[in-house]
Amino acid sequence: MSPPTLDKGELMDRMAARTGLEDYGDHWFEGPMDVMIDALKGEARLNSAGTFIAQMQFQKVLQDRLWAHDWFARYPEILARPIKRPVVIVGPMRSGTTRMHRLLASDRRFTHMRSFETISPVPRPGFDEGVEDIRPTLAARAMKVARLANPRALNIHPTGPMEPEEELGLLVASMWGMKHEAQWMIPSYGRWCEAQDATP
Repeated sequence: MSPPTLDKGELMDRMAARTGLEDYGDHWFEGPMDVMIDALKGEARLNSAGTFIAQMQFQKVLQDRLWAHDWFARYPEILARPIKRPVVIVGPMRSGTTRMHRLLASDRRFTHMRSFETISPVPRPGFDEGVEDIRPTLAARAMKVARLANPRALNIHPTGPMEPEEELGLLVASMWGMKHEAQWMIPSYGRWCEAQDATP
């Protein structure tokens, strides 16, 4: 097995080869990815295991981007579907936004994402309605590993694969936002994000 890498070009080439796809969509995400990789290399002080985990996370995000744009190319109506009257909850971490989100999610008039969808937002290519979606099972495994690594995590953020979850996980695909800074000690990346215009 080759040593883990945080080289953007190598990661992107690897995932394109692995999936047989090459459309990553808007390349805007590469700017934040460059800043994040520089911060990981210069500030996070990752050991080999940490570098491997970071590599796996980058590969997952890149795979999701490739899969998403494959779905969009085959089914352009996905992007044309309107989101009618969305409810947007905004606030800093630990301010009650999760509780508000879960309260609203309990109202059946609203739709919401489930935890497995924030962990794996894009179904694998070839998925269809007649095949079991393995994403909830994969999410349950990921949550089990997370609980083993940090048993108190569920006290702070109780969840399960089918439970309502905030859409913060979708920002991961942009390589921008506070989720990364919450995981790694990368202050220069955080300062860079704060200085950027996040308007789509």
